[in-house]
Amino acid sequence: MPELPEVETIRQSLSERLGSARITRIEQRFPGVFSDLSGGYALPLTVEGLRRRGKYLLIDLCDDRGSPLILILHFRMTGKCLLTDGGAEPAAHTHVSLFAEDRDGAQCRLDYNDVRRFGRIWLFSGRDETVHPTIRALGPEPLSDQFTADSLWQSIRRHPQPSVKAILLNQAEIAGIGNIYADEALFLAGIRPSRRGRSIRKYEAVRLHQAIRDVLLLGIGHRGTSFRDYVDGLGRQGSFQQVLNVYGRSGAPCRVCGTPLQTATVAGRTTRSCPVCQK
Repeated sequence: MPELPEVETIRQSLSERLGSARITRIEQRFPGVFSDLSGGYALPLTVEGLRRRGKYLLIDLCDDRGSPLILILHFRMTGKCLLTDGGAEPAAHTHVSLFAEDRDGAQCRLDYNDVRRFGRIWLFSGRDETVHPTIRALGPEPLSDQFTADSLWQSIRRHPQPSVKAILLNQAEIAGIGNIYADEALFLAGIRPSRRGRSIRKYEAVRLHQAIRDVLLLGIGHRGTSFRDYVDGLGRQGSFQQVLNVYGRSGAPCRVCGTPLQTATVAGRTTRSCPVCQK
């Protein structure tokens, strides 16, 4: 599933050409993926900006009558958005296409492609993404000023029983972290993923807060992690998988101490860690 760095990279890759584009047609090829909850709109739709909230991509729109709308995309496991010139036929597993003219008047098409069809797209009237109940329940953005060492410490204190990894994966506490970046942040912080929240000390929470921000920024700098399905909006793979410390490296030597990395199931997810560097 694309996590915060992957969705942010998709947003960045689409913004330059899709910004100010005029969407002239929306074509749905598979029912159930796209839900129009706007109450009606007048084409064309002008793209006024692309944003991100957690793992959600948000596209701000304005219809031909001047009414604001918001398109919300959640990629789930295998979803991807691909911007093309519109000449070629859509690839297999393309379920929704937005036909558009970019700011220079050139034809383009944004295809939503999803092999497993778990992802969803919603169109709402207005500009408030919290109309979507799951987005309304999200915790703070971990790269924002609202996410502080103290707010992380309070989140951990609210959950004394679950593992610290489960707390990081809880989207109501921190928005956008998934399995990859939870494992990587816990490694950088030197914290064993299975430790209960009640065992974490405040100085460790401070260290973990910095590790989360560092790992997410590194992930964005490498344009995300590509193992199987993920590519950005222009079809390009990320490169963070080349420098991961623990994720996807079960049994490989720790990059710091050389000890073979261990694998366990924590918070219902396959988890990698170093038994020496993480306490």
